[in-house]
Amino acid sequence: MADAQVPFWERATGPLRRQAARFPFERAILMGLAAVVGLYGGLAAGLFATAIRFVQLVVFGGAEVASSLFGSGRVAWLRLFRTRLGAAHWHLEFVALAALLLIAAAALDAVGAKRLPMFEVHRIRAVALVAALGLSLYYPLLLLRTFNGTFRETSGGLYAMLLEAPRWTWVLGPATGALLAALIRRSTAPPSPGPSRTMRKPCSRTTTWGPPCSGFPRPAWQRPWWWTRRESRSAS
Repeated sequence: MADAQVPFWERATGPLRRQAARFPFERAILMGLAAVVGLYGGLAAGLFATAIRFVQLVVFGGAEVASSLFGSGRVAWLRLFRTRLGAAHWHLEFVALAALLLIAAAALDAVGAKRLPMFEVHRIRAVALVAALGLSLYYPLLLLRTFNGTFRETSGGLYAMLLEAPRWTWVLGPATGALLAALIRRSTAPPSPGPSRTMRKPCSRTTTWGPPCSGFPRPAWQRPWWWTRRESRSAS
C-alpha cells in the first residue's frame, strides 16, 4: 500500500537517484580535467606554430602581404583564400560538441543544484565551460592557418625571408617583440610583496681584511690566514 501511494515518476527515477548518489564525481572530474588539459595542449602547440608563421609574414614579408591584401594582387588572393577555406577541414562536430557542453552546463546549473551538492555542480560546470571554449578555439586557429597558407613559403625558411626583407626590420622586429613581451609580462605578473622587515642589509665592506660583517660571514677563500687561525683557536 505504501508503494501504491508513491507517484509512478518517483518510483521510476528512484534507482537512478540511488545510482547517481554513488557516482564517482571526483574521478569523473579528474578525467574531464585531463581531457581538457590535453585539448588545450594540442591547441597551444598549433597556435604557437601558426602565430610564429603569421608574425614572420607580417614583419619580414610585409611587402608581399600588403600587395596581396591591398594592391594589385587582391582579386587573385581573395580567390585563393576562398578556395583554401572551402578545402579546409572544419570539423563541425566540434561545434556540436561545444553546444552540447554549454547546454549541459546550463541544465546542470538549473536542475542539478537540487539533486547534487553545490560544489560538485560548480566544478562540473567549470570543466564543461572550459572544454567548450577549447573546442571553439579550433576555428580561429584554422582560419589563421589558412591565411598563412595563401602566401608562398620559401625553401630557406626564416633565413631566406630575412635576406629578402629590408635591413631595418632586422632590428625593429626583435626589439618590438621584446617590448611586447615585457609589457605582457609586466601586466600579468603578480605584485611583488616587497622587502621583508627582518631582512638584514648586505655588508657594505669592500676590502677582504678585517672581521666579517654581522650576519654575512665572508667565504673561507676571502678570509686572511690570521682570521682562519683565529677561528680554529676559538673552535678548539
